[in-house]
Amino acid sequence: MPEQHFRLSSGIDITPLWHCYKLISKEKACKEGLSLVLDLQQSLSLSHIMLLVPQSNDKDMVDLFGADTLSSIYREIRDAYIDHGIELEASLAKNIKKTIRNLRDGNISRVKAVVELAILMENTGNEDAQIVQAIMNCVMKLPQTNTSSKIGEMELITNYLDPILSPMFHQPDHGRLFKWLNLKSKELSKADVNSRPDGAMTLNEQLNGVFALGFCEIKSMDAINRHNLTHTDTFRLAMFTKNAIDDNKTKCTLAVQSVGAHVTFFLCALQSEGLYPFVKLGKITIPTCIGQLIDFTAHLDTLGQEGSSRLRKPSLTQLQISDMLSEYQAGQPPSILYM
Repeated sequence: MPEQHFRLSSGIDITPLWHCYKLISKEKACKEGLSLVLDLQQSLSLSHIMLLVPQSNDKDMVDLFGADTLSSIYREIRDAYIDHGIELEASLAKNIKKTIRNLRDGNISRVKAVVELAILMENTGNEDAQIVQAIMNCVMKLPQTNTSSKIGEMELITNYLDPILSPMFHQPDHGRLFKWLNLKSKELSKADVNSRPDGAMTLNEQLNGVFALGFCEIKSMDAINRHNLTHTDTFRLAMFTKNAIDDNKTKCTLAVQSVGAHVTFFLCALQSEGLYPFVKLGKITIPTCIGQLIDFTAHLDTLGQEGSSRLRKPSLTQLQISDMLSEYQAGQPPSILYM
């Protein structure tokens, strides 16, 4: 058991409970084996990652820690890194909704809507401007009504996800870049695609190089009930974020998982030796047509909070990023563990 313990503000010592849970998981893995579909939390615990999902935690974890203690861990980790006081200015939100409603009802054209939103963006602060930019991107990209054809991963990324995620994480004036790494390019083999995430958030610093701030995994809506695929993506994201923390002793990294239009945000933090909480921060459903934009405005505060997560310290050097994201060049296996 590590010397450094993690204690809640209430005084509860989490470290011995976590150590016991890992032993339970290890014993089950040796006797029965673990499945990512049925035993995702126990599988991650073997790599010292504590996945916390409110109301969906593993029974063994709930029995050992207690539901109240798990809720306290979740709240303290979340509140340490996310500013829930961030809210979109009321008058700005009202004007955004007015423009979207007029566009939806055919009272103004897309060009007119973009002009109105651009004026709003010019007269607001940087954080709110990112939200307005996301809405503007949706106005330019989204169809008037939902398409009846299947939306594949590439279309999902380029027409629906990128318009919203890029303004949140791509801030070149501050050295923050959001990159899509796997667009199912024909030049990449299946092994290549499996060895790296779909997207990455990086921080460029002139003196210190490039650092990873987070990772992204995407699946089309077809995967919504294929838990072997979605749980594998969650597992991959947890491992990518933990590895990023280990390589440069940073405190936290961000993960974004999309299954169709449903986007979930996670944060991985280092609380003590051998304890990496991987916390579900929130979930939004992105709009897939102009008609859904009004309902999407209910998520604007959440977007602002996730986009301004307190990822203060860089995590990976340029060389380490190259090693992690381009393992296929050296013929190495993927940096994840399948159970």
